[in-house]
Amino acid sequence: MKISSGLPLNLLLTLSLPVYMIAQSFSNIVWFFYAIPAFLIIYVHFSRYACKVSVTDAEIIVSYIAPWIKNVSLAISEISKIDYKRSYYDLLSHETRGGLYSFPRYPYDTLYISSTGAKSVEIRLNTMAFGFDKILNGLKTKVPVVYGV
Repeated sequence: MKISSGLPLNLLLTLSLPVYMIAQSFSNIVWFFYAIPAFLIIYVHFSRYACKVSVTDAEIIVSYIAPWIKNVSLAISEISKIDYKRSYYDLLSHETRGGLYSFPRYPYDTLYISSTGAKSVEIRLNTMAFGFDKILNGLKTKVPVVYGV
């Protein structure tokens, strides 16, 4: 059984807004100077950890869009426990990091994976809407998933 999340929709915003601004710069050069800061602000806030997550019977694979972030691959058999924290988009949940005050600070979900050895891994994810829930439900059938980091 393979479960995978799609690419986040905010990646489309991150890529399309600077393209639009550069296209506008042909009529007014001032737009060009706004394109780079706009891209950086949108990228850092919305798409920094944009990724696609796949969970198979044997492993978890996290493929990041940005080439400077290392992809993660973990064997399910080595995982003893998974904790998680949600992004700011789920403001009313008790699982949201920081509650109502988390909006500008945490634009990504986080998985804390403890392996059978003494190794712990923190994986930051920005998946498609409801992709994190889909991944968590798939992991709950294979590994103990708890909340409480």
